[in-house]
Amino acid sequence: MIFGYLRDLSRKAERGEFSLGPMLMALMRVNHAALPVRKPA
Repeated sequence: MIFGYLRDLSRKAERGEFSLGPMLMALMRVNHAALPVRKPA
């Protein structure tokens, strides 16, 4: 299953259809949401 996914990503990258930008933005959004909220002093 994972190999088919990676193969598909490789083919998209070859065609110039794959970009890391959206994936990185989603990762940053998830990490930001997981940060604890601090109250101002």
